[in-house]
Amino acid sequence: MITTRNDDLMPRKSIEIEPFTPHDAAQFIRTRLDGYTCLFKNKADLAALTERLNYLPLPLEQAAAYMERTEITCSDYLALLVNDGAIKALESSLGRPANYPRTVIETLALSFGKLSESAGQLLSLFAYMSPDGIPLDFFERQRKKLPPLLSEDLGDAYKQNEIIAELLNYSLVKKDRNVFYIHRLVQEIRREQIKTHGTDWLYVCMEAAIGEIPTLDDYGRLESRERFERIAPHATL
Repeated sequence: MITTRNDDLMPRKSIEIEPFTPHDAAQFIRTRLDGYTCLFKNKADLAALTERLNYLPLPLEQAAAYMERTEITCSDYLALLVNDGAIKALESSLGRPANYPRTVIETLALSFGKLSESAGQLLSLFAYMSPDGIPLDFFERQRKKLPPLLSEDLGDAYKQNEIIAELLNYSLVKKDRNVFYIHRLVQEIRREQIKTHGTDWLYVCMEAAIGEIPTLDDYGRLESRERFERIAPHATL
């Protein structure tokens, strides 16, 4: 069995690993830390920890490995995540899985590094949006406010499809019709990676969102109001 984030490598027989359900995520930690029940005896802390890690298998394995090796509780590990952020906790060598060669940070960094410039830019924009229901047509309408290369590529149907395919192939986003979904943890790691790269992607997002505010003339049109309502949750984060 081969694990990969690149869907192109196994187009016919690939099996996508979905996040655990909340119940299964908690059970995974219990099973993984069998013999260390004192580390997860508080059900509320266990639930909060699994939610904070988006119920994703690899981050949960790293959390369990760290807890086992340091003998800290779910509450203590959650405090590390809250106080220092997920990046620092998930980078720690103490959380490196024994049966997997890379941490989730390293795995995602490899995927980020394989993206074209335009795909990387679009992912950076996604990192500052609400994780659920990101509308593609928003970027199409506001593309003149985006960096020149991404703006140009979004205006070309073939190049736009290539950008989207890259993000999907590396399992960085999911797509339902023309709406995208991204894990909060992927967003957090991407934001940390790009925060010193020059472009203020939050500012770019806000400028584009401002462009969706209906004018007085447009406000009477149902289409304009509905369009703004779809983007409003992303502008209030």
